[in-house]
Amino acid sequence: MSQPGSRADDMSQNATRDRYTFGDTDVAAHRLRLLAAVYEPSSRAWITARAGDLRDARVIDLGCGPGHTTRMLGDVLAPASLLGLDASPRYVRAAREAMPEPARFEVHDVTTALPERDADLLYCRFLLTHLGDPRAALDVWYDAARDGGALLVEEVEELRATDPMLRRYYEIVAAMQAHHRQSLQVGRLLDAAAGATRWTTVRSETATIALPASRMAMLHALNLATWGEAEIARGACEAREVADIAARLRAIAEDDEGLIVECEMRRMELRRAPR
Repeated sequence: MSQPGSRADDMSQNATRDRYTFGDTDVAAHRLRLLAAVYEPSSRAWITARAGDLRDARVIDLGCGPGHTTRMLGDVLAPASLLGLDASPRYVRAAREAMPEPARFEVHDVTTALPERDADLLYCRFLLTHLGDPRAALDVWYDAARDGGALLVEEVEELRATDPMLRRYYEIVAAMQAHHRQSLQVGRLLDAAAGATRWTTVRSETATIALPASRMAMLHALNLATWGEAEIARGACEAREVADIAARLRAIAEDDEGLIVECEMRRMELRRAPR
């Protein structure tokens, strides 16, 4: 797949052109478990409201990671066919072990033609934030949808925090992703991106999700462990600053003193028009 990023819990890496910011190590996998737990309640409610009855449907989870969003889709939709795709062989192995049939998982670069077509529903969360060309990915996914099929997208538009260390952390992550041609706040770009594709935008809205700062700080501390040294090496931040941020994150994780992080989430329902 989730910053927050899906992916997802549910975020993916493009093996040839795109780089998943937080990797697929044991630490990164643990981070995705926490990410899934934080965002799943709001995602479940939204998917339930938008998807309708898909018991006989074909569903594809894009950038499935170790399968947390795939499991959620299976629980909520109970589709006839459920396929999770991710570029990380390690995550795909983990997903297969955690979720037996009827769900299926394949190693695949989701920015290239998908291995299945005629999907009734495609879903991604915290995936486009890690892709250098979201519009091109949307075009690829259009070809995998059946006529009248849908794509549901959840991506961050803004992260707000009152604590200065949390705000600085988000600044560093945004700069780090920009270095790789990615956008932490990719939700701001998606209306224009979708409008330049063949998809029809049925719904595009934002939802403000209030998240306990303690849980977000736990996630962010794990992120520091996955990218801190690399970013220090390229000059995005200094070792002392990373240490200071890590100490503050640990303190917030233990006692957030009532602090929250507000996630402004862009949620889109796109449809492939019938011929």
